[in-house]
Amino acid sequence: MVAMIQLGLDGSLTQPLADFINHTLADLQRYDLREVHAAALHELQDALNATAAKRLRQWLEQLEKHFASFTHRPPQPPADWRRSAAIGCSCADCSRVATFLRSSSQAVLELPLASERRGHLHRQIQTQQLDLTHETRRSGRPYVLVCKKTTATYQRACKVYQSDLETLQLIRKLLAGSPAGTR
Repeated sequence: MVAMIQLGLDGSLTQPLADFINHTLADLQRYDLREVHAAALHELQDALNATAAKRLRQWLEQLEKHFASFTHRPPQPPADWRRSAAIGCSCADCSRVATFLRSSSQAVLELPLASERRGHLHRQIQTQQLDLTHETRRSGRPYVLVCKKTTATYQRACKVYQSDLETLQLIRKLLAGSPAGTR
């Protein structure tokens, strides 16, 4: 995306650039706003002078709408210990973890399990990015898998929110500096 925009910034490819931007905005499944559009914007910010910003005004205005909606409300911390229980397996051990995740009051779960079963839960927790830390307490037999709930999802959402705020600030700075038809 960056290369195509750079080609159009000199003004010689105005229509192909507009067509390309419209295409990418129409297919946000493929051209994700954060991973493609915002990344391109940040990479290009030094090259986007007032004239270039004017050529890209429609794109910037579309991005502004999206990022303003992303930042309308900051993420809210969890109200209790309930967490997402989206585990990709329904075996008995995973079901116990899912029940634990749905509990609003239980913060720690201890599971005495054989090595293979602990390994299975470890993989499920990692793969599904569950809001859990897990460690093996190596005393007695079988060893105990200790799962503790975290706020990892909330922390990730806060990072995305902060990044979205920075992107929105950049968009508004570029829009404010573009001539003719400024806000």
